[in-house]
This record gives sequence, structure tokens and C-alpha cells, in this order.
Amino acid sequence: MRTLAFLAALIAAVAAQAKAVQAQDYPVRTIKIVVPYPAGGPTDLVGRTIADVLTKAVKQTVVVENKSGAGGTIGSDSVAKAAPDGYTLLLGLMGPMSIAPKIATRLPYDPLNDFVPVRLVAIMPEVLVARASLGLRSLKEVVDYGKANPGKLSIASAGNGSLPHLAAELLKRETGIDALHVPYRGAAPAVNDLLGGQVDLMFGDGPVVIPQIVGKLLVPVVLASDKRLPVLSDVPTSAEAGFPSVRSENWYGVLAPKGTPRPIIDALDKAIASALADPKIDEIFSKQGVYIVKDGTPESFGKFLAAQLGHWGNLAKDVGAKMD
Repeated sequence: MRTLAFLAALIAAVAAQAKAVQAQDYPVRTIKIVVPYPAGGPTDLVGRTIADVLTKAVKQTVVVENKSGAGGTIGSDSVAKAAPDGYTLLLGLMGPMSIAPKIATRLPYDPLNDFVPVRLVAIMPEVLVARASLGLRSLKEVVDYGKANPGKLSIASAGNGSLPHLAAELLKRETGIDALHVPYRGAAPAVNDLLGGQVDLMFGDGPVVIPQIVGKLLVPVVLASDKRLPVLSDVPTSAEAGFPSVRSENWYGVLAPKGTPRPIIDALDKAIASALADPKIDEIFSKQGVYIVKDGTPESFGKFLAAQLGHWGNLAKDVGAKMD
């Protein structure tokens, strides 16, 4: 028994030493960031911007692999099951990490136990926009109209269980208005119908609605945040409008598979912090309605993940949201 125990301890020591050596040399080859949504969308924009600036910081190529499907859960699961060596990372975000775990029938991963948080990178507040012909230009006007005309307002979303859907449900709950939720299969058809006058309102990510706002095709009602965006400097926040609890922000962060050695996590955290200090990323993100999270640690990101899962996941469950 003593011999077996000694051998087990020796094997563990050798494995730990091998991991330490591996972490010390990291990275020595291409790093892959899995973006769990298709190319061309807001999530892809964030992922590719981070990959570009991170390439300089780590002095190795960082590439993006788009692995979409099932509301972002397929790509997320692929990283959960990847080798924990720091060469396959996940761009995590609200849908697959904070909403799907509470409403998916069978989720093949646990967002809190199958990943190691590296760093929270960026926040993208939702913008409530209205069709121009609606005539409502502030959150107060929307709330007053909604209360005076129960059930007459319609709010489009990018789909059941999406953040725009839950943002709409949060708006209804916190303001007391009665409005019809109209789910679409994606943001593009929802915006098209909003422009066409088939629906009245919609919460959308900056990259989706900012071009329509700038073109004066849609009216920005409120920014669902407590911090204004430079690109929408004239649009008040929900806090300024008197409804601070109407806060809906997508988030983006980098995660690694469970078991990734702490020295590698620390190296990645340091490299990402350095990359985010590049003025280029500030300029790119600012134009898209995204702001960088410049302070943080893996531990603070872990606490953030748990809090987001509790808040949004439980809201999704409470309103009976389903994954499309």
C-alpha cells in the first residue's frame, strides 16, 4: 500500500512539474478563440477585434473559429470539452452562459463548473428603439402610452430566450406596462419589420441598431444602462430616465476549459489586459456601442458569471422563455 501511495504521489508530482513547464513556455503556437455565433454579427466583431490585438500581446497568432448553433451552446460545449492547455478559448457571452443554462432542456455543460474564467472584456448595452412613425421618443412617453393603452404596444426581439426578449420582459415588469412580445428568428428580420411598421419597439445591440439611428430610420428611446455611450451621447440611460432597474447589457469575456493551469490563466489575463489598453480597440468598440472593461481579475469575472446566471437565468425561467 505504501508503494502504491508513493507511486501515486510521484506521478502527481511529475504531472504537476510538466504542467508548470508547459505554462512557463506558453504560448508556443496558435491560440484559437471559439466564437459560438456566425461570422459577421456583433459577437464575431468582438471576437475578431480581441484576436487581432491579442496576437500582438502574446506574439503568437490568435485566430477565431466560428462554431454556431443551438443559441451558442454548441460552440461553448466544444470548448468545455477541449484540452485544458490554453490553446482553445471561448468568447463567452450572455446567451449560452447566463440564459441557456436555465431554460435549455439538456445543456451538455455547466457554465460555472466546466470553464475557468479568464477575464471580462466588454459590455454592450441594449438600446430600446422605436419605429419613427410611433411618435414616442422617451422612456417616459413609452411607459405613459403603454399604461394608457394596455396591450397595444408590440416589442420585437431576436428570438425567444434572447437578451432582447428578456430586456423587453424586464421593461414590462419594472414599468408595469402591458406590451406584446413578438419573437423573430434573428435581429435582422426583427429590424426589417420594425422599419416596415409591423412592430413598435425593439431592444437591440449597438451594431444592429446604431446605423438605423444614425440614418434617422429608428428613434433611440433609451440606453438600458447606467453609463452613456459616446456614439449615442444624446441618448439618456435608463437610470437617467428614472428606471435604473431597466438595465440590460450583453457581456463578453474569455474563458478556458476546466483544468487549465493557473499560470496559463494568469498569463492570458495579463495579455488580455495589455491588449485592451491598445487605443485601436477603444476606437473600434466605441463606434459599435461597446465599452471595454479595463479592471478585473479571473476571480471577479467568476463572481460576475454567477451573478449574471442568477439574474438573467432566473428571469428567463420566470417568464417561461424557451430556446428557439
